[in-house]
Amino acid sequence: MEMNSTLFADLVEPILSKKFDGLYNSMKPEWSQIFTQEEGMKARFQETTLMFGFGLAREKPEGTTIESDQAGISYRVRMVFATYALSFAITEEMMEDSRDIDIASTCSQYLAKSMFETREIVHADVLNRSEDASYLLGDGQTLLSASHPLGIGGTWSNKLASPADLSEASLEDLLTMLSKAVDDRGNKIPLAAEDLIVPPDLWFDSIRILRSTLQAGTANNDPNAIRSTSALPNTPIKITRLTEESGYWIKTNSPNGLMSYRRRGIKKGMEGDFSTGNMRYKSSERYTCGVENPRCLWGSLGI
Repeated sequence: MEMNSTLFADLVEPILSKKFDGLYNSMKPEWSQIFTQEEGMKARFQETTLMFGFGLAREKPEGTTIESDQAGISYRVRMVFATYALSFAITEEMMEDSRDIDIASTCSQYLAKSMFETREIVHADVLNRSEDASYLLGDGQTLLSASHPLGIGGTWSNKLASPADLSEASLEDLLTMLSKAVDDRGNKIPLAAEDLIVPPDLWFDSIRILRSTLQAGTANNDPNAIRSTSALPNTPIKITRLTEESGYWIKTNSPNGLMSYRRRGIKKGMEGDFSTGNMRYKSSERYTCGVENPRCLWGSLGI
């Protein structure tokens, strides 16, 4: 019986999809270690409104009216959903020579790897662009900035005043800065450091700094204050797609921080092309990612 395109698709598409899913599901993502993933809005974009709360309570003299206060909007963050897609073609001759389906199966695994790698790079680029003026947050500043605006006026910073390479001292400076963090009304907020994020180039240095009992790389007998106080309690997170080789970031427990919104998950399919007789196998997904509240990260891109 001659194998027509419809029969070919019905027989082969499940095979390719099984190969695709097998590889895609076996790969361990890095981005999900630092991003919070949520389902996106059923719209072209994801929009989040960040608000500021009230100031301090006022002393009320006896018999007087309680003073009132108002909350407000700090800014709105809009992330546009992007569709990431790729396909490959199976020629008419490959369809006729069914043993070549093994090649198509291998190509479906390559496609799965490409989709996986794309997602990793897209998310890592949020940190890679920490000081890129072409990528501003909802408050009009880059991710790492000394000029993040406060809702009541004034600014705050989540970067070192003077750039510094990764060291025990530079981490202590960042930890001290975030311990003094305030909200948009200038009130202190209980931020806690959770993870140190580093590129592969700083992975071993970060382990030495955080895990040494005494001060790392010195002859001092002083204790390692970061370790002894559990200021950074977790093992550093290595993100291999980071291109800022000297950059490092401290992730905090701030809400609305590194966010990833899925508009539509992976979709796969096969269809024929009348003019060539080829069959095309494709995959696509829609998502967006970024930073809503920059208080989620304190860091430096090094020297």
